[in-house]
Amino acid sequence: MRATREQWLAAENPETAPEELARLATIPELQLLIAANPSTYDELLDWLIEYGTPEVRATLDPESALPMPQVTTTDVLVDGPVWELDAGTDQPIEPTR
Repeated sequence: MRATREQWLAAENPETAPEELARLATIPELQLLIAANPSTYDELLDWLIEYGTPEVRATLDPESALPMPQVTTTDVLVDGPVWELDAGTDQPIEPTR
């Protein structure tokens, strides 16, 4: 279900009734707007954390988001030539092996 223009406006409007915000929260594309709406009540925010899109869950409860792995260049195994960037131009230079 695609949200209408009126639904988008209602999702971000602080004067939208709580019951309407709850109904609109079932439309995934509106969930971030509803989460940012200052009139969204705590129980609806809890519902969004539990059932919302991954983006809205990560926004509302960062601890529930999957951590991004920290990768450094020394963690990457290379089976071919190693290309480097010229520090002055950020252009690739000839492989070192």
